Amino acid sequence: MFFFRILHIIAAIFFGLSAYVQKNDPDAEIWIIIYLLPAFLSLSTAIWPGFTELAIISCMNTVIIVGYCLYGGFVLASNYDFDENLLHWIIHDEAGREFSGLMIVTLWSAAMHGSSRSIPKQTLLMTSLIVIAPAAYWLYIYFDHSFRLLWPEHCQTALYPDS
Repeated sequence: MFFFRILHIIAAIFFGLSAYVQKNDPDAEIWIIIYLLPAFLSLSTAIWPGFTELAIISCMNTVIIVGYCLYGGFVLASNYDFDENLLHWIIHDEAGREFSGLMIVTLWSAAMHGSSRSIPKQTLLMTSLIVIAPAAYWLYIYFDHSFRLLWPEHCQTALYPDS
């Protein structure tokens, strides 16, 4: 249970930072909300593990997941050329990064269903990778200045104002 709470605190921090860096984004009002919802759910679950078991929260989480999936489909359909390399699109294109962010919050929000019940260690490990892998990638980009230069200016200056 201790690891479970720590994982939710890490997720809350990660999603909170993800919301913060959207301040420079052209469509910040959408993305701040998208990232604050799982941050709130994670922090609430870290404080009270039974939070996601409340009927209203579980229902709201389901609506959020459906909304993320619909918006993700819209982003994918309107911005991805299916002849293009998907990994290159996700890393180097603004819409690709938005789509990958939607995938992360969707997977995390789906993992939140029933998260206060006893879950197998393998499931806990897979759930932790949903947050830890993107956070590690983000740290890599933070310290690799040359990689950051490939991104648009509003992405470069969100956490690095001296860039």
